[in-house]
Formats: sequence, structure tokens, C-alpha cells
Amino acid sequence: MRKVAHHAAIDRAELPPFMVLLSKQSGTGARALEFTILTAARTSEVLDARWEEIDLEAEVWTVPAERMKAGKAHKVVLAEPALAILKSAAAARTSDWIFPGEGRKDGPLSNMTMLKVLKRMDRADLTTHGFRSTFRDWAAETTDTPPARWSRWRWPTPSPARSRPPIARATCSKSAGAS
Repeated sequence: MRKVAHHAAIDRAELPPFMVLLSKQSGTGARALEFTILTAARTSEVLDARWEEIDLEAEVWTVPAERMKAGKAHKVVLAEPALAILKSAAAARTSDWIFPGEGRKDGPLSNMTMLKVLKRMDRADLTTHGFRSTFRDWAAETTDTPPARWSRWRWPTPSPARSRPPIARATCSKSAGAS
């Protein structure tokens, strides 16, 4: 039997001040890390994300099946902070990649870039994937939605200006084909 290796994660109580510090970091890598945390996505899903997968009007990111660990496409409902990152990136768009590689003509950001952001923030004790663990802990402790029923949650982000009601707790998007 293979031993499970856990990724270094931040305590959920530390996350809000961490996100404030992260938002003050400059560069594509910092925005990619922020987007990764906000969507609870895997690093590779974010790094390989392309503009054709984003529907800003519907506020949804559709990750194709070929990039999903489970091999099934799914939709990620985007909260306001994630949308803000995308809108800012769209205004400076230079590539089909949402987070294009720095110094690369055509390709995604390096998979080490987000770890470099953590190191620059003196948080080399964390891993990008560990934020998924933080998210799962938060969802398990604050919601009654069984994790097995859902492919993705999102952090609560109340916004009075939106047509949807403010999110008071974790919300979920059903995976494609789920019932």
C-alpha cells in the first residue's frame, strides 16, 4: 500500500491575511497563485488554462476533460475576485494562455513560478497544492455538503452589486454529468 504524502498547507485562519499579502505581490505568477487558491484548482489546470475556456459573461471556467485528473470536463463558477484577475489579465492579453510564460513566446507559465512567489513571500513552508487541502478543511468544517457529491467549491465572496444573492457559505458547481 502506497503511503499518502500530504502537501504543506496553511491553516484556514491564516488564509485571509495571506491573501491580502498575496494581492500586493506583483507579476503573473502571483495572479496565477491567487486564481489557483480562489478556484481550488490544481496547479496544472490553472497553468494550462486558455481564454477559450472562460465565459466572462456567464462567470464560468470550463476545464476540458483531457486536463482533469478524473478525465471529465467540469465547470468552475467564478467568484468576483477570480473574475477580477481574469478581467485584468484579459486587458493585457498577449497569448491564448491566461497565464502566459514569462519570457516565453507561446506557452504557459512554468510550474515552479507559484512556488517562487511563495518563497518570495517567505512562505517556502507551503505548497501550491496545499491550498486545496486548506480549502477542503474549510468546506468540511463550515458546510453540510458531502464532498463526494461535488467536484468544486468556491470560497464565499459576498458582493451586493451582483445579480445573484451574496454567498453566505460555500457554494458548489456540479461536475459535468453529475446528478
